[in-house]
Amino acid sequence: MDPAGNTARLIRVVAAGMLVGMLVLLLFRFPAIINTLRMYSHEAILQKNLLSARGEAFEDIELAEVSLRAVLNGAPQAGVSASLDHQNWFIPQGGLVSIKQVPGYYERIAATYGNRIVWQAREIITDNANEITLDVGNAPLAPELAIYEITKGEKKTIPLEINQAEAIDIVNAPNGVAIVHDASGFSLLIDGKLPPDGFSHIVLKAVNQYGYALMHVGLRISREDEIIPIYTVEDLFNIRYKKANSYRLMNDLDMSDMNEWMEIGTQEYNFTGVFDGGGHEIRGFHNLSNFQGESFSLFGHIRNAEVKNLIIRDPLIVPWSSDEAQVGVALCHGAISSLIMNCASMGGSISSYFLSGLIAAARDTVIKDCFNSTDVFSTAPSMPSVGGVLGGLYENSYIANCANEGEIHGSHLSGGVVAYNQKSTLFRCLNSGYIWGHTLVGEIMPSGIMHTTDQGFAAYGYFTRGSAPIGGNVFEPYGAVNSLLPIAPEDLRKPEKMPLIGTFEGDNPDWVYASLDANGPVPNGIFKTQAKAPMFSRSGNQLILPPREGTKYYYTLDGTNPYSNCREGIESLEINLANGQILTVFAAEQGCRDSEVVIYRRK
Repeated sequence: MDPAGNTARLIRVVAAGMLVGMLVLLLFRFPAIINTLRMYSHEAILQKNLLSARGEAFEDIELAEVSLRAVLNGAPQAGVSASLDHQNWFIPQGGLVSIKQVPGYYERIAATYGNRIVWQAREIITDNANEITLDVGNAPLAPELAIYEITKGEKKTIPLEINQAEAIDIVNAPNGVAIVHDASGFSLLIDGKLPPDGFSHIVLKAVNQYGYALMHVGLRISREDEIIPIYTVEDLFNIRYKKANSYRLMNDLDMSDMNEWMEIGTQEYNFTGVFDGGGHEIRGFHNLSNFQGESFSLFGHIRNAEVKNLIIRDPLIVPWSSDEAQVGVALCHGAISSLIMNCASMGGSISSYFLSGLIAAARDTVIKDCFNSTDVFSTAPSMPSVGGVLGGLYENSYIANCANEGEIHGSHLSGGVVAYNQKSTLFRCLNSGYIWGHTLVGEIMPSGIMHTTDQGFAAYGYFTRGSAPIGGNVFEPYGAVNSLLPIAPEDLRKPEKMPLIGTFEGDNPDWVYASLDANGPVPNGIFKTQAKAPMFSRSGNQLILPPREGTKYYYTLDGTNPYSNCREGIESLEINLANGQILTVFAAEQGCRDSEVVIYRRK
């Protein structure tokens, strides 16, 4: 027996086995390896294009023709957008996008409609027709937002109106919430371990093989405390001592004479209660010449809270130090897992380092039906986030049906409604305020709706031509910007020109007109129910307005806004218009500004 020969044969057998194993492994891994090589090749081509744009000399890249069909349930649909790279988004014309593209492997060619998105991987080559079809109707179908009432300590199962989903993930799962799935569908299981009271916000991601849909869910846990009425500025100031209670503003407040103010809720001790403005307004809100704090706003930091139904009229916040940390806003410095709705900052101006008209920053929060016409001016030389309604929208937040008319002056991220959107959802917003950028804005232009999104949704907004160069930008891949469209300023009075933002008529419209407060539509819910416009009987230049039960009338004769006479309403009016007189009048059934203005001129 030859030991040396046996050893040689054993070595040959082992080597052959290893070779076969490697061949089998390569066989299974071959598609993935090819895809990786394609991606590296594609990235190299893109890098060559980038360098070429800077003037470097590289060979020309032959572009490929791509026909991308993006539809909803098989048919073209307004509001669908498509992208080959998740950064450059196109609105299909008749469902079709025809573009020239750098050849290579594309991991997520996508189409989106509302809160739904579908995608597929595909190699694009020069000698192929490259016809691609994406149907957003294949993605799961889920509501954008749902708010449920939960009894304190209750164990509850909530059926979810989600269809076509294979699974549902809770993106920001709190303790005490889970998803259950049975023959009837998906449900949200509440096991009673949520915070004892307050508002909680979670995000559900419904997925299937084609894509996903995001659903924002608010859980309003019942509160057993009695509602504390607020009648005076002192009452308002004292909220800071009981930050977990429920409050309701019972009348308008004038804070012009206040000699001190501290925000309601600090970073260490958040406001966690409910504040209902009752549709009333706060006037004269201003920072003092001797103010020493780092930030100035009505509410400082709120968590699991609700702030709603409040108007801040003509705030005046001016720089109070050279501190780069100073933050000035009208309503709220920072919100976490809270609900802010039906709030407005009307007129006035705000100047500070970091700022916005209403809210500086929000995380994991729902913001809806808010409005800003306050001008905002950043004193920072670089890097602030400056927006009309909100500066920074972070981590799974939701903002919808908000509008801005104020001028926005920033030096970095500057947006009409929102400056920065990180992993959050922004839908159906409107901007008519001028957005002033700065050379430090850099490669991304100031924008009418939202300066930039980082892995977030932004869709269905209108900005007036001339207010900003574009509607919004995508900063990082996997963000989606859809139908942020320019309109003419005169179209703000024409609902038919803005079909994507919601309804203007019906029992509960999304938008209404309030001519005393805005040049265009405002979110419904901020103002008290509008009275019917007053109609005079007229004989030549004699005008007679008979009394109407429960109604007072406010007017001027010089063509100015009658709001300055709001506290001097009359029950009827009879007048002869003289030369040069222009009667401006409105009716109020519940408050000062709940009617369209009517103008009568001398014949």
